[in-house]
Amino acid sequence: MFIPTFHGSLESNQEYLLEDITSGYPIIKNESELDHKLSHVDQKIILCGHSHLPQLKYLNHKVVVNPGSVGLQAYYDDFPVKHIMETSDPRASYAIIEFDGDSINIDHRKVEYDYQKASKMAEQNGRPDWVYSLLTGKAIKNSNITDS
Repeated sequence: MFIPTFHGSLESNQEYLLEDITSGYPIIKNESELDHKLSHVDQKIILCGHSHLPQLKYLNHKVVVNPGSVGLQAYYDDFPVKHIMETSDPRASYAIIEFDGDSINIDHRKVEYDYQKASKMAEQNGRPDWVYSLLTGKAIKNSNITDS
């Protein structure tokens, strides 16, 4: 079975498929907007990423899954607008999709990993923002994200 997989959206790796970030914080897009965006995708399951946030969105006859992130559970970005993505959990996340006849089971998982070691590597690479994110699952809010 072919499952369409996108880093961001169908149109761009830099666009969030599920989240609207114009407020500076992720808000799940409404079903009609997502249905329209995915209207030409025939498959029932769609995988996306980019936001690092584990999500599961049921639409009309489709399911969109963002498995989350294995290595960076939070970040601050200023493209295309200033925004923050946070899971508030330093553990790695992924999803398991199982097919049983016509049934589909989707299970999001969180697993421990040595994020202390990962944070030390981030520190050695001069990334204090990643150190904090790796240890806490939260982003350093060093700027007012609503500023333009």
